Parts: sequence; structure tokens; C-alpha cells
Amino acid sequence: MTHNIFKKLAIQTCRQTFKHEKRHLSKINTHDERIQQEFTTSAKLFSDAMSKRATRLLSPLLKACDVSQLKNPKPTIVDVACGPGLTTIGVSKLNKYGKTIGLDITNEMLRVARNNAEKEQQALGNGEKLHIEFRTGNVEHLPFEPDSVDMVVSRLAFHHFVSPKKVMSEIFRVLKRTGTAVIMDIVTANDDKAKYSHYKTSSKECTRLYELCNAIEKLRDPSHHGFLWESDMLHLFESTGFERVETTDKFEDARTVRQWIEQTGSYDQRRGVEVLLRELLEHKVDTGMQLHLNDQHELMFVHRYVVWRAHKP
Repeated sequence: MTHNIFKKLAIQTCRQTFKHEKRHLSKINTHDERIQQEFTTSAKLFSDAMSKRATRLLSPLLKACDVSQLKNPKPTIVDVACGPGLTTIGVSKLNKYGKTIGLDITNEMLRVARNNAEKEQQALGNGEKLHIEFRTGNVEHLPFEPDSVDMVVSRLAFHHFVSPKKVMSEIFRVLKRTGTAVIMDIVTANDDKAKYSHYKTSSKECTRLYELCNAIEKLRDPSHHGFLWESDMLHLFESTGFERVETTDKFEDARTVRQWIEQTGSYDQRRGVEVLLRELLEHKVDTGMQLHLNDQHELMFVHRYVVWRAHKP
């Protein structure tokens, strides 16, 4: 009983703290503006952090991008919500004869992406040319004609979208027939609870974990909208009209809570998140984040990643 009361109190605390954070963002009228503010502040830090973890967090998506199977020998591939362009650059190396386009709503992210692409091109020298460009655009209104794109990729972005259904519909719209979508994102507790024993078995408990996890994420990053259940993502693909939906990879990755918060560029303002998580760990509250201390007594947590691949009929 005490465990449940404390967890309920923690959720309420997260919500109240998020309301306090929202007052500081009172001049921001839309979620898009919140995304732009957050990633304008953290663009370089985010890029540096993701670069250090690229092998772990980029390779699974690139493995799912089988460009050789596309019908067009010079395909157009779009990276939706490309951020600092690391995915765009990685895909461009696979797409040697076509064009790869990175799309993002935040101009500072695009500036960092172009710099990253330029550095990568210099490192490659004259032996290989990246056929790559970056554009400003909104994921809910992709600036492409229907049936004009051979592949769409998106990495670690769907949890920022207010309407994942709208974004998925846009991806479906711009893809050519037989085109491919490759999506990678973080998910909440898996519906296969027996396989992941650290999650409780009741649907009520899973809902509580979902609310708590997303509340914590929003405290750390107000541009976060919500992780989806793995089963919800599968349903999203299928209900949009995609076929041959498959999970190509799923894995877990641990990091320190401090690094995670520092990546936002606002550690001093948001260090309360780490204080809260330490309290939750101390009181043995299951957050769905697998909180634990490493050998250096640093607070660690775990994110679950899934990669999906689907085809437009």
C-alpha cells in the first residue's frame, strides 16, 4: 500500500513540477515552438551526445535500410525530424547514387546538421561524395508530392510528435508504391510482460508506469510528448495502410541520469529530476526506467529502443 501511495505522490509531484516548468514557457504557444526552443538551446550538445553513441543508436536503423532492395536505382530518401543530421549522413553513405534529404523544424539543428555533413564530406575526401541536403519543414505537412519518395526514415523523433497518426499518414502519402518506411524510437513497457519481468502484469500498473515515465521525460525535456507502447506503433503502421510491418531490432541502452539531463543544456534548472529519481530509487518505486546505481554510485537508467520496417503496397 505504501509503495502505491508513494508512486501516486511521485506522479503528482512530476505533474506539479511540469506545471511550474510550463509557466516559464508561457510565451510558447504551440508544441512546435516548444520543440524549436528546446533544440535551439541543445542542438550542439545533442549532436555531440548522439555522435558519441552513434554506433549503438544508429547502426540498428542503418541495418534496416536496405537501399539495394528499392526499385529506383537513384532513390530519394527523406529523414523526417533529422535533428543534427547524423542519421541523414549515415543513410546518405548507403544511398550512393540517389539523394538523401534531412527535414527538421528547428533552424539551429539544421545549421548543426549542415556543419556535420560538411565535416563528414571533408573526412571522406574526393573519393566519395555525399548527395545530401537539409530543408526546413513540418512533419505534419511534409513538403513533398504524393508518391514521390522511395524511403522515409525517422530516428528517435516520434515521441516528440503531438499527432503520430498524422505524421505516419504523411509518410505514407509521400512514399511511392512499394516504398519503405524505417522508424526507430524509444518505447514504454512492452505488452509482452512475461518477457520483460521487471514490469508488473496488471494493465492498471502498466498505465501508471506509462504516466510516470512520460511525466519524468517531460520534466527533463518539455518538448517530449509521449512514448508509445510497442503494440501501438505496430497498430499505427497497419492502420495507416502499411504492409509487411516487421520489427528488425529491439535493444536496451543504459546511461547516467546526469548525462541525460546535461544533454538538454539546462542541467542547473532541471537537476531536480535527478533528485526525484534518486528518491524513487531509494523508495523502490518501479518507474519502468530500471533505475540503478553503477560502481561509481552514479544514477543510471535504461531506455528501450525498437526499429520497425514497413512497406507501402
